[in-house]
Amino acid sequence: MRLLRKAEKSAKEMRVVKLVVGSETFNLCLFVGRNRDHWVTESSCDCEDFRYNVVYRKLRPFCYHTLTAEISMRKDEVKVIHLTLDQFRLVREEISKNGKSLLLRRLLFSKGAWQSRP
Repeated sequence: MRLLRKAEKSAKEMRVVKLVVGSETFNLCLFVGRNRDHWVTESSCDCEDFRYNVVYRKLRPFCYHTLTAEISMRKDEVKVIHLTLDQFRLVREEISKNGKSLLLRRLLFSKGAWQSRP
């Protein structure tokens, strides 16, 4: 239950961001965490918890990030941001090197996009 409450809170904070790249050729979702960003769908995530406890050990069918993504998409609490291909490459590079993207945060905050729903 604690995991569900935490995921519901993150969904309300709109921590799942849909990245639309270029002319909407492809879309990816990202969980914007406090310390790390994670590539996520409703059924997969790049976090260690998903890899070890969901895939390898099969302890549960989801991690916190996939649960948040599922709740966010069901309740339409997903922030959408449009990126150029160059911006996407930089976001991907920052996440790969630093675990999170400062460019993405700047874009979210500059557009007033980072707001919880009441």
